[in-house]
Amino acid sequence: MPLPRFSSLLATFLSRSCFPADAIVTTAHAGDLPISSLKIGDKVLAARPDGSTFFDDVYMFGHKDATAASSFVKLETDSGAVLRLTADHHLFVTRAGQRLEIPSSKALVGDLVHVAGRPGASQLEAIASKSLVAGTGLFNPYTLSGSIVVDGVAASCHSSSALDRIFELAGVSVPVGYQTAFAPVRALYRVLGAERMASAEFIIDAVAVAANSGASFSALAPVAASALAGGAWLATRTRAV
Repeated sequence: MPLPRFSSLLATFLSRSCFPADAIVTTAHAGDLPISSLKIGDKVLAARPDGSTFFDDVYMFGHKDATAASSFVKLETDSGAVLRLTADHHLFVTRAGQRLEIPSSKALVGDLVHVAGRPGASQLEAIASKSLVAGTGLFNPYTLSGSIVVDGVAASCHSSSALDRIFELAGVSVPVGYQTAFAPVRALYRVLGAERMASAEFIIDAVAVAANSGASFSALAPVAASALAGGAWLATRTRAV
């Protein structure tokens, strides 16, 4: 019997913070592709805090909706690089010498972003303009590092939720907080591998729902533990067949 899925719950609980379907990512296996074609296990270009780029694994999706219509914040850099993402989706900027992870709605003209250049490197460029545009599709792949290069610009895989306030009160930075919240899902990916992980998306969805709906850490713990237990059971069962 097919395993139950929680995709409908994701649409209810997760902020619909994503990239449009025609946004371009760079993969290790096929070069440039629309973000809508990514799958769990694909290696996609990501960026370290210093701007150096590398290929990182996609381990889950927050959203995969090819037909949804939405508005996107459009950021254009001095060189003409254009990034489109929803208002609550995070990106990395350097402002007054400080690296920040912020919702795209809070990005300012003059903020610096990393734009991918030659292989393995990127350069800081200023945001020259900011506007709102319409687009189709909502896709939110998550990489192990929490970063992804979309349309040549380094962005975060994460987006705003009620957890932001919890991180602020706890004195935890946004990148560290979200990476910690999704650590159980990354552990599942490492245990199961890409193929088994794709077949266990109902577990992934359950953890993502809890993390993004603003659940407290005490409430999230049993969900994460259950996810890990379920993942271990699936791995054992698969190996035994």
